[in-house]
Amino acid sequence: MSKNITNYKLRIANRRNDDTIRHSSFFIRHLLLVFLVMAMGGGCMYTISGNPDVSLLTVTMSPSRATVPINGILDLTADIRGVSHSAAITWTIIKSPGGDSVVGTGLSAQYHAANFISLADTIIVVRASSVEDPTRYAECTIVMTTSPDAPFTISPIAVTMLTNRMQQFEIDTIQSGSIPALTWSIVSGPGTITNSGLYTAPASIERDSSITLIQAASATDTSLATITLLKSTDSLRCFSRDIQPIMQSCTGSGCHDGSSRPLLDYRRTLSDVKPGNARASRLYQRIVDFNMNSRMPPPPAPALTPNQVLMIGQWIDQGAMECQ
Repeated sequence: MSKNITNYKLRIANRRNDDTIRHSSFFIRHLLLVFLVMAMGGGCMYTISGNPDVSLLTVTMSPSRATVPINGILDLTADIRGVSHSAAITWTIIKSPGGDSVVGTGLSAQYHAANFISLADTIIVVRASSVEDPTRYAECTIVMTTSPDAPFTISPIAVTMLTNRMQQFEIDTIQSGSIPALTWSIVSGPGTITNSGLYTAPASIERDSSITLIQAASATDTSLATITLLKSTDSLRCFSRDIQPIMQSCTGSGCHDGSSRPLLDYRRTLSDVKPGNARASRLYQRIVDFNMNSRMPPPPAPALTPNQVLMIGQWIDQGAMECQ
């Protein structure tokens, strides 16, 4: 009996050894296969937080600001680029005094103003949103004109400005006679204005755009104007200000340090882009490539951030311009 038990234990031990050898052999074969694929140039994939090919879908509207009289009609046109599936537009009124409407057909629309106006309801905002991505939209700021019998009106009555800029407002006399003594003030929104009507935009704003409403008032009459503020960084992208610093940040990676394919100057960079079409441009294709063997900048340098990718894509789509 003891001999049988001993033999049984030996068989169990041998089986365990065989399993250990089998598992070790499998692991070694698997590891060798991984090394073989890498040696043959199979490539390694890298990942970053989120898709680096940030959506280039953009919506623009013309006009972006306008003045409309009571009961007036304004024609609006939208343009949408970079869509993947749908180029449809949804037209809506974001801020309204009531009694007005917008009727859209495709990329065109008509805004119909109300037949009344009050001091608090002189600013209307019409939005054109992408059906594919409603977070992408453009807006038109509409200012209702003052009454035809007003003795004066602010000029310009609507203006779009970048942050940290200045705008001198003046008065146009509608009726004959001298302009009365006026008090300039900001009804709402950021910025400052002097007693002579010189407006100074703030150095920064929290949102992508902000509205400031100013007024010039006499003892009996009032005229209003609207200022649409845009971030300075929202202006058109240009090479030396926005793109070249990104290229320079890659120096030392074998990408733009004067070696195989330098792209530090504007002329050479243009050879790798198709102005107006980022996704068809070699430069853009390389920075969104997931293959570590071909993406730029090459390892061990980190991939560009999604914001850097977006900025380069915007620059190409806007025409790959240089600062003047």
